[in-house]
Amino acid sequence: MPRYSERPYGLKPATGPQFPAHAQPISTAPQATARPVWVYERDGKRHPAIFHRGQWMKVVPQQRDPYSGTTRIAMNGDIVHDPIAWTSS
Repeated sequence: MPRYSERPYGLKPATGPQFPAHAQPISTAPQATARPVWVYERDGKRHPAIFHRGQWMKVVPQQRDPYSGTTRIAMNGDIVHDPIAWTSS
């Protein structure tokens, strides 16, 4: 049995957050639309958001219409502080 290993024990390689292959830089995100997009922060967290008054605001589903099946969304006042990428779905 070898005394030394080629792999260190207990250490993981340093990797950054993983984004989808179709993610684009936040500078190319649509800003004049009411349709939310997925916005990614530096740590890899994603949020549905809308660009409103110069900043990215998180949106949440609010209520569902029982007749048509559509869901309304609303901004909850939370800001995405450091968005770096976006995807449409």
